[in-house]
Parts: sequence; C-alpha cells; structure tokens
Amino acid sequence: MPFCMELTGTTRISGIGIHSGKENAVLITPGDENAGIRFLVKDRIIPASVDFVVDARRCTSLGVVDVRIDMVEHLLSALFALNVRNADIHMDGSEMPILDGGAAEWVKALKPLLRASGNVIPTRTLHEPIARKYNDSVYCAIPTDGMRLTCIIDFPHPLIGMQISDYLHGTTDYVKEIAPARTFGFIEEVEALHAAGLGLGGNFGNTLVVYPDHYSSSELLPSECCRHKLLDMIGDFSLGNTLIATSITAYKPSHYGNTKFLKAMFEEIIKNDKQN
Repeated sequence: MPFCMELTGTTRISGIGIHSGKENAVLITPGDENAGIRFLVKDRIIPASVDFVVDARRCTSLGVVDVRIDMVEHLLSALFALNVRNADIHMDGSEMPILDGGAAEWVKALKPLLRASGNVIPTRTLHEPIARKYNDSVYCAIPTDGMRLTCIIDFPHPLIGMQISDYLHGTTDYVKEIAPARTFGFIEEVEALHAAGLGLGGNFGNTLVVYPDHYSSSELLPSECCRHKLLDMIGDFSLGNTLIATSITAYKPSHYGNTKFLKAMFEEIIKNDKQN
C-alpha cells in the first residue's frame, strides 16, 4: 500500500520557458495537509486538477479567471511518481521552466526534501473496462490492482516507428527509466514553431530534435521519445489527484486525449459508485 511523501523544506529553481524563451522562477514549498498540489501566481490559486485544464494542445495548461500556467506536466509527473500529494508551487511567470526537457531536474530538486508522512495515498477503483478515441489518440483501461500506464507511439519515421513503454506506479524506477527522457520534435515542427514565435527556449540540451536521418544528439534512454510521452501521461493523469486502480493503454497519446480520458474514467467511477 503506497504512502504519501511530504516536503520538509523549500526549493527554488529557475530556467527558461520552452515557448516564451523567458526566464521563470519557481518556488516549491510544503503544502497544507489534504490541500493537494496548487499553483500560486498573481494572488490566484490554481489547483492541479483536471477540472482546471484550460488548454491541452502543445502542453497542459491550468488556469482560473485571467491567470494560467503552461507546461505543468513535467513537474506534476515528478511529484506524482515521488508520491508527493501536497505542495504549493509559487510562480513568477506564466510558463514552467523546461529545464532538462524531462523531469530529472525536478526530481533532483525534490528528492532531498522528502520524508514519509504516514498517510496512505488515496485510491479509486475503475470497475468496468472503458475505451475512448480522441482524434488520433486511442485509450483503453481495464480494472487491476495497481496503476499501470502503457504508452504506444507510432511515427512513420525510420528512427522511431512504433515504440512501447510501461510505467507501474511504485515499481518502475521512474528516476532512472523515465525522468531523463526529453521532449522531442521533428525538425519541420521546430522550424514552424520558431516561425510562429514559439519554441524560443528549446535547445539541443532540452529537446531531442528528429532529423530525417539522425537525432540532434544521442538518446539518453532507449526509446526516449516514447518514454517522454509516458512521462507526460503520468503528469496529465496525476490531475486526478489519486491513484486509479486500472491499467491504461494509450496509442498515440496526447495531452488533450490524456485529460479527456481521465475525465471519462472518473465519470465511470462516479456512476458505478452511485449504483452500488
């Protein structure tokens, strides 16, 4: 039975946003018990909840009223994998720093501050299998004892093709096998983003650029592209603020599909709870 970890102190980390190219600072402090993960910016509180997703195109964005935070999925992925369920994230800007392009820098900053709280992580149970399709993304989930995520990507590119990666919460070595996986993009997409004034903070250190016949640098992990998509899935599904006893398989997952399917699962869970 997994137990929550709590923060014993604060950590401050700065870096550029991948789209804006602007320097942003983040202060992470211990949160109140049962308050969950919260983003604090401009005197606003934005809960890390799927109910507060305002955009899920190039990244996952949370917001309330006139304030939003972009690119939250990497930090949320690290917090979820480390079993941190309460934390306040104080923001100076509106975009999370990209740092290493994955979650390794977030893990490095957080791990020294962790201790077991003694509280069991809340778990919800999916009782019936469900499946959904959102554009090119296909999801299915079946009931199981723990929470397992399986990511399948499929690109018509000789360097990538079809790749499969798994994450079993509490068993997979997230720190070594998933956290280092960097965001990636095809050179054509990168050039288009730059032309649109986006992707200004991307570089060959935080982004694995895919050229027709080579990567911009050597992969840090086998199937790094798939593992990064899995990293994103963990962050997006953490917006349920609970472990879900289910095995989720996603074919060509997207931020939009992840958040939509999370809502669909909760609809099924709530419906089943009412019937029983």
